[in-house]
Amino acid sequence: MRLRNLLFLALSGVAILPVLALAGWVYVRAHDREIQIVDDTHLLLARNLGAALERYSRDVISAFELSAETALSGADVAQVAKLMRDLNFVHLCMVSVEDGGMIDSVVPSDYTCPGTIPEARFKIFMEAARTDRATFSGVMARPNGAPTLYVLRIYGDVLAIGAISTRYIVERGKAIAFGVKGHAAIVDHTGRVMAHPLPSWIAEMKLIAKVDPVARMLRRETGTTIFYSPALNADMVAGFTFVPTTGWGVMIPQPLAEIEQHADEAAFYALLIGIAGLAMAAVLSWFLAGYFTRPIGAVVVATRRMAQGDLEARVTRDGGLQPVEAIELADAFNAMAAEISRKNADLREALVRAEEGARAKTNFLATISHEIRTPMNGVLGTSEFLLDTNLDHEQRRIAQTINESAKSLLEIVNDVLDMSRIEAGHVEMERAPVAMVPLVEGLVTELSPIAEAKGLTLYFETRQGVPASIECDATRLRQILVNLINNGIKFTDRGWIRVVMRCQQDEGGQRRLEVAVQDTGIGIPETVLPTLFEPFVQADASTTRRYGGSGLGLAISRRLAELLGGKISASSVEGEGSIFSLILPLAENGAVLTAGERLPTAPGGDHPSPANPALAGLRVLVAEDHSTNRWMLSRQLSRLGLIADVREDGAEALAAFRANHFDVVVTDYLMPEMDGIELTRAIREINRQSGERTPILGLTANAFQDSIDRCHAAGMDAVLTKPVEQSTIGRAIADLLAGKRVWVPLPAAEKDADQGSFYDPSMALELFGTEPESGKAWIADFTATVREKMDALAVLRQAGPIGTDVAFPILHALKGVSDSAGAARLGAASRRLAEAARTGDRDTLNAGLDDLHHVSDETVSAASSFAENWASDSTESHQKDR
Repeated sequence: MRLRNLLFLALSGVAILPVLALAGWVYVRAHDREIQIVDDTHLLLARNLGAALERYSRDVISAFELSAETALSGADVAQVAKLMRDLNFVHLCMVSVEDGGMIDSVVPSDYTCPGTIPEARFKIFMEAARTDRATFSGVMARPNGAPTLYVLRIYGDVLAIGAISTRYIVERGKAIAFGVKGHAAIVDHTGRVMAHPLPSWIAEMKLIAKVDPVARMLRRETGTTIFYSPALNADMVAGFTFVPTTGWGVMIPQPLAEIEQHADEAAFYALLIGIAGLAMAAVLSWFLAGYFTRPIGAVVVATRRMAQGDLEARVTRDGGLQPVEAIELADAFNAMAAEISRKNADLREALVRAEEGARAKTNFLATISHEIRTPMNGVLGTSEFLLDTNLDHEQRRIAQTINESAKSLLEIVNDVLDMSRIEAGHVEMERAPVAMVPLVEGLVTELSPIAEAKGLTLYFETRQGVPASIECDATRLRQILVNLINNGIKFTDRGWIRVVMRCQQDEGGQRRLEVAVQDTGIGIPETVLPTLFEPFVQADASTTRRYGGSGLGLAISRRLAELLGGKISASSVEGEGSIFSLILPLAENGAVLTAGERLPTAPGGDHPSPANPALAGLRVLVAEDHSTNRWMLSRQLSRLGLIADVREDGAEALAAFRANHFDVVVTDYLMPEMDGIELTRAIREINRQSGERTPILGLTANAFQDSIDRCHAAGMDAVLTKPVEQSTIGRAIADLLAGKRVWVPLPAAEKDADQGSFYDPSMALELFGTEPESGKAWIADFTATVREKMDALAVLRQAGPIGTDVAFPILHALKGVSDSAGAARLGAASRRLAEAARTGDRDTLNAGLDDLHHVSDETVSAASSFAENWASDSTESHQKDR
């Protein structure tokens, strides 16, 4: 909102407050005045009407006593009858006080006295009559239903009863009417209506004794009050009083709304005056707001011109009267603008000098780099030549030191030169299609020997949906990834380095490609992360001393990523490892790899999960048909602290699941009777009925994607490929129970399996290192299983070429048990033939059976030989070697 509008609203608000206060005061005063008028007029009317009724009641009593005494004396009652008619007497009856029988009567009208007074009414009359004076009864209905008052007095053994019509009282009530609904109301001493604007109330002699002013009148009070009128369904204000002789009540009510209407009229005129004042205040406020804000507007205009690049913009002051503060503001702005112009000229001059210095630095670095590279090339070449000659141990160590130092120095020179080129803006990016999967695979293959030399595992995963290619500079992209992977290897002493490539979407729906390099290295302190990508930054001085490096690698990588249109981020936990993510934008129409085109992917989580101590005591149901694998799984789970219930097939496992509670289920994929798929579906149906979901971990002896997809479709939460290490299955179960996505490592590389030993006792020693007898039994079970599977193949072969459909289950089982037991060569040979059987390649299958028999024989021989010679000392020796 503009300042002028704010000032206008503020000033107008200040002006309207007294106007509203004045209108409210006028309204309150008018209301109070109207109420005071009620006190003065309505009460006066009530008193005057009460005085008239007092006179009338006295006249009635006097006429009644005169007429009664005349009738009792036997004198002529003609003159008395005329007086009675004038006072609305209906008749005068003289009855016996004993039985109410008629004695005599004076009838000034057409109504005669009854022969006998009804017993109920006679009783009322006798209770109300007195001997010393005449008294009024309450209003009653005559036999014809007309409301009537009775005057009563006892003369000896005669009861005089005078019946009087209420016509006079009704006429007196009707005579008072004012406003719209202002009126008079008269009640007898019991609270029954005698006069009222509603004829029905008069006719039925309505009892209204509970109405507040009536109750107060009956208590012989006089005053004014506000009450609710049932007759008019409105709040009323009334003056009220009583008639002393008879105890009748008289009130003059009027609707409160009529009184407030008069007050509203007075307030309306006050409001008109206020609105006129407000309009005048608004006009004045508008001009005052413009007077105050006009100088500020001039400053705003000058500021906008400066923001658009006009550094010569100045505030011009208008003529006429202006606030001193506005003049000072304009002068201060003009002085500031002049100073900015001067500083800007200085900055332009400094920028020219800086650009010249940057060019000189770049030229210097390029020259120095060239001059250093030339002798460095000689040092590297000479040291390599020297290493090819016959050297003794000390000489070779010195030559290797020279070679490695020269390579390190060359790497630093390259980093410094790259950084200078980037800062000088001399790095240009090429745009061409780059096949991402082959590029990253090649880097992993190239750098794997470096990782293996440190005892580390370096592997690559790609997820479904990754584009087949992207528009990028392949050279610079390769430089970034080499730097990130090398850092992972450099700062990791044990464990693994994983490169993961996947697609993701940002909040705006834009597709992005992420290549993440994750390691289990030393990690990065949280305090260093914000400055990690700055030049010459490493975790601390000890890191530099231990691992070396210039500290420019990450800074260069970040700058190159930005030039590619992407970014690099890092997250880390000190002592546990780091994740560096390169994120690049993707075109909306970029082609993606299909499931058949991508590399084998480890489904599940983004981070490996360590074994969880909370696993201790949890119950695990295991379904595994091979005794060797059952033995191994039982041993692994027990060592993890889990309680394992191991069953031979899916049917037994399902029966156990129905009968007991298990925290997690581990099932093999292929089993007789009921396989892992059927078992999973049956468990999920039980879960659906119970409302619970039991985590299910699948195990398979192959990494075929269609098999893994079938497992997930059936309801398995994760699938691990055999052989499964104890730490891997522990992490997987812990992740399942924690509700996390499961870390699933890729299958181990098999390129050297055919050249390795026939039997590796590592698994046996790990499981049964301190229990040789149990280990020997496990190996015996393994060798028996191998002979069983090979005998089955031999029987099938005797009938001719083996069909792929019958061979696949046998080979698949042989592969799984071989991998689990440490027979890598037999597992590799079984895997190749199982794949041939799965794809229907009968020629390859049958041609490889001879070799398979040879490998199986050698494997059984090697495993049996180790078992025969197994002793505690060999166990200890092997563990030391590891």
